[in-house]
Amino acid sequence: MDVDGQNIRLLTDDAAHPSFSPDGTQIVYTRFTCDPASAQGAMFSEIWVMNSDGSNPHRLTDPKQSVQHADCGSWGRETDS
Repeated sequence: MDVDGQNIRLLTDDAAHPSFSPDGTQIVYTRFTCDPASAQGAMFSEIWVMNSDGSNPHRLTDPKQSVQHADCGSWGRETDS
């Protein structure tokens, strides 16, 4: 969205726990997906990153390990300044 709150644009419809990179150029987020191998409809989570304009989304976690739950993405240790 613009600084004045106008022109809001959805970047993705399946993200949770978004976090901007320290320089504001990227967003790390969690995607929850239905496990196709599960008869009970189990969910798994993956960590993704995209540019702050929504372009170039790509998964950071290994899809072969997708049944293990990924936690919220982080850009590193937070410090008090």
